[in-house]
Amino acid sequence: MNPKSANSKSLNDPRRCTHTTRNGRCRLPALDSSASFCSEHARQQENPRQTPDPEVLAAELLGDIVNFANAGAVNLFLGNLVKQLARQRIARRDAIALAYLCQLLLNSLPPMWKEIEWKEIEEDYDATASQLLLNNIARSQAARHGDQQSNETTEREAVASRQP
Repeated sequence: MNPKSANSKSLNDPRRCTHTTRNGRCRLPALDSSASFCSEHARQQENPRQTPDPEVLAAELLGDIVNFANAGAVNLFLGNLVKQLARQRIARRDAIALAYLCQLLLNSLPPMWKEIEWKEIEEDYDATASQLLLNNIARSQAARHGDQQSNETTEREAVASRQP
């Protein structure tokens, strides 16, 4: 007998578990000759895991979080994620993906804070520059007004001195 036929015979053996996954069939022995599943898959068949409502799960994960603009919000979400994972209400793979997304969010916070700081600096600079410009215009207008008054006063004095 070649090795290929030996493997196919062991997979078709009725005393093996008949549970199949995307990776193939379970290779564990069945509970007994009349059972079609191993002890693990028989237990899963008896007590199928009920999946929670996605809306309820999202509400429990997010809690009072409005946005993820600070580390506290991300930390709160991670804490809620650990609770849900410990209660086995969320799949391990989903928890890993969400934890990775939290890592990306945390890594994006410092550049976001720098961007906000630069915007504040630019706004302060713009406000200061605008105020300086307005002050210079006011000084110029005051100086012109003062020059006009002194010219008018000089003209009056010249007219007064010409009159007998």
